[in-house]
Amino acid sequence: MARADAKRPRELAKGRRPGPPWRFLPALLLIAGALAYFGLGLNRHFTLVAVARNQASLLAWASRHTILAPFAYTVLYAAVCALSVPSSAVLAFAGGVVFPVPLATLYSVIAVTLGDSIVFVSAGAAVSNTVPARLQSWLDKVPPGIPRNPKIYLLFVRILPLTPSWLGNIGAVALGIGLLDFIVITFIGVIPAHLMYATLGGGLGGLIAAGHVPSWADIFKLRLILPLAGLAVLTLIYGSYRSRKGSRSRKGGG
Repeated sequence: MARADAKRPRELAKGRRPGPPWRFLPALLLIAGALAYFGLGLNRHFTLVAVARNQASLLAWASRHTILAPFAYTVLYAAVCALSVPSSAVLAFAGGVVFPVPLATLYSVIAVTLGDSIVFVSAGAAVSNTVPARLQSWLDKVPPGIPRNPKIYLLFVRILPLTPSWLGNIGAVALGIGLLDFIVITFIGVIPAHLMYATLGGGLGGLIAAGHVPSWADIFKLRLILPLAGLAVLTLIYGSYRSRKGSRSRKGGG
């Protein structure tokens, strides 16, 4: 019996039971879906050029299917986000081309939140429970003045989408953020960027109608990124302020 106990995994020695093998299934399905996406060449259909070529057809279809079109767009966008393939930006701008800016923003924010939550839940099922605890213990050791709350970092990467979405999703799992907090932070955090995407998409619609095929150079300009960067930095400053205030409160209470 003692020899059998010595062979148990380290999780059992710490009072943790290893999860069932099927916990990897959701993540494996998403990876398989992403591989199929590229293997079937679907990425060739999610380009700005494709949006420009099919603008008239998309607008006509959306006008004929006023209920189905938003639903189909949201589901498609959510699926692309869940597969973590780099076509989500195209869909964000396409939404602004097809729908009014407020509705395009709402649909894309819902889609991103849903798709990223699928990745979050799948990754959370696959990773060990010890990972969030270890990273949280590391955050507890950072110097005063540096934000210790992992939610601040998630909000930062949501406001300023310069890192891959899947990286932020997995990072949120590793930092032990709860599902409800993840959903709320993601929904709120992506609004500024997707409002910008939808607005630019509406502008691209005019360029496309004039016969100009848009490129990424027409979209990603410094004057558009700077406001998002400023808002993201303000988030870190606020987190730093809360960290300092909490550190002083603990010292005063001690």
